[in-house]
Amino acid sequence: MKQTIKLFALGIFIFIAALVIAVRTLNHSSSIPGVREQRELPPVPASVTFRKALLGQGDVAQIKNTSGATKAFMVSISRPNVVPWKKSVVIDPGKIQEIGSMQGWTLAPGDIVEIAADGFQTARTKLLP
Repeated sequence: MKQTIKLFALGIFIFIAALVIAVRTLNHSSSIPGVREQRELPPVPASVTFRKALLGQGDVAQIKNTSGATKAFMVSISRPNVVPWKKSVVIDPGKIQEIGSMQGWTLAPGDIVEIAADGFQTARTKLLP
């Protein structure tokens, strides 16, 4: 009986210790460089829409600069088990840069388009079926 009580107390102690470690880890994640800073940045000044390709196959991502200045964006397109496509594009204010099979990536449902720019949050958009 005493052995059972000791094992039960030890189990409770281990559970509480694991819980404390988990809470500290969660609180610490906000101090990891890049995690909190990304949330505090303004949204990237770009929008993404999709259309069917007129030439070639698949869809075309249309990336629009929604700011009032010319901006350099890093565009990344990915899908599971495929090496992502990445390219830096400079887009004038209010203008659109298209990316599709003619630029080296045939977009398909499930693809994720990420747009990044210095000083802004990274935007992620998924191409739906």
